[in-house]
Amino acid sequence: MRRVFPKDGSSFCRMCDCHTERIEHFAECTQLKSTFEPFIKLLENYGIKGPFDNATRLLGCTRSPHDDCAYSALPNGLFTLLLILWKFIVLMLTEIDTSGLKYSADKVWRLTLTRLTERCNAAHFSFQARVRRAAVRELPPPNPSRLTKALAPLAKVDSKGRFHYSDHFLALAKHHLQDKLNLDQDPPLGEDEAPADQSTLEPIKFVKA
Repeated sequence: MRRVFPKDGSSFCRMCDCHTERIEHFAECTQLKSTFEPFIKLLENYGIKGPFDNATRLLGCTRSPHDDCAYSALPNGLFTLLLILWKFIVLMLTEIDTSGLKYSADKVWRLTLTRLTERCNAAHFSFQARVRRAAVRELPPPNPSRLTKALAPLAKVDSKGRFHYSDHFLALAKHHLQDKLNLDQDPPLGEDEAPADQSTLEPIKFVKA
């Protein structure tokens, strides 16, 4: 991570100052443990079983308990969350060097969840626009399966364009964002509950006089 010849002459981790700073070290750095704890807890809440090692924190995959060489990728929604989390970890580490700021795991999570909810809201708006456009043209509604797969297990999308976020994700977002949580959502579903097909108002149709 740091340059070969850093300005202060040190190649030690800027967080713990005990080990040579490499990307692999950050996955096990004692000073970053509190940053990864909410993510590991979220995996456990979704029933994803460990062991959780550096590959989980760095690459978004879990090792098989029966084969040390076999790994499984995390669901897409969790992988996206981890990717955004790493982006803000790196940003915070850069600010430590450039601006002398103190590292804050809570700030990293606030930025991460703000960015993720912005992306979710954009996807929500875009999909609902497709639903309305199909209804006006009297076409079949768009298939939500691809979008649901991209968000799983954080959210499910139904054919009406409703986004149903899981209780686990909402709890994490509310904990870190509190009253600043801005997420376009419908009532959350249980982990095994299918999206309900609720009735909606008919779209407005314009006809010639």
